[in-house]
Amino acid sequence: MRRWTGAVLTTTAALVGAIALAPVTAPPATAAPPGVAVTTCTGTAGPVVAAGDVVLDGTCSVPYVDVGGDLWVQPGASVEVRGLAPSVLGEDVLVGSGAQLVLDRADVAGRVWLDGARQLALQGSTVGRSVRGTSRHVYAYLSHVHGALNVASRRGELVGGLSLHASTVGGWVNTYGGNVSVAGAHLGRGLTVSWAETVVVCSTRVAADATVRHARYWVTLTGVDEENHSECGHDPSPVPDQTVVGGSLRLLDNRATEHPTLGIAVTRTAVAGDLECRGNGAVPALTDVTVQGHRLGQCT
Repeated sequence: MRRWTGAVLTTTAALVGAIALAPVTAPPATAAPPGVAVTTCTGTAGPVVAAGDVVLDGTCSVPYVDVGGDLWVQPGASVEVRGLAPSVLGEDVLVGSGAQLVLDRADVAGRVWLDGARQLALQGSTVGRSVRGTSRHVYAYLSHVHGALNVASRRGELVGGLSLHASTVGGWVNTYGGNVSVAGAHLGRGLTVSWAETVVVCSTRVAADATVRHARYWVTLTGVDEENHSECGHDPSPVPDQTVVGGSLRLLDNRATEHPTLGIAVTRTAVAGDLECRGNGAVPALTDVTVQGHRLGQCT
């Protein structure tokens, strides 16, 4: 990434002192890079091929992209890369305010930055580094993010959030706000969910700690069996029958009282560390849960 260096360094410095309250790194400004013309696309367009940076505006669907530099999706634009052939993005991707980007069968060498986007959808795609920023909805299916997935949605909305299905993330997954659905996923580090509306984690492997805090409605961690396989969303291959947490599982200060039947439920889950439950509006219901460490607070 050539032109965002200053903005990224400024953001990172500001983040150090506030990481406990705002774990989502802000993306750089969405102004188009100087000297790069804005390409407006409409309808069904041809492939996008360029040796350097590309700035896209408008609403269009393209069969594939082959971009040697950064791809910028302008505020309000909507771009669908249909994956009729594999796409290659040589550096970073930035999705502007209110914009939507769908990447099918794409290989992003760098990061994906979300600056108040409407939606990012990854389908059968790979991101070489991290996905960070703010977006109403982030969706990943059969995709791999090598770095962290660090995203925020608006609090109080029952539409949007994070949907991570049959995908892998090498770094930590941090989410804030929205609805969180993690199904058939493999997380190379940990999972932290804060201030979500609803949370469902199903048949997922978390290598380190998993924390869910301040959820408004229900919180469910579970595995699958033949009867409830559909709870894990779209996973075309056999999924593990448990959710496995390699560290400790913490359920903290979740209201979970605004839904009278679901509340907080942990079933078919194995925890290698401690299971800690404190300050929740409803006592978590535990079924078929194994804990190698201590059971603490409301989960004793």
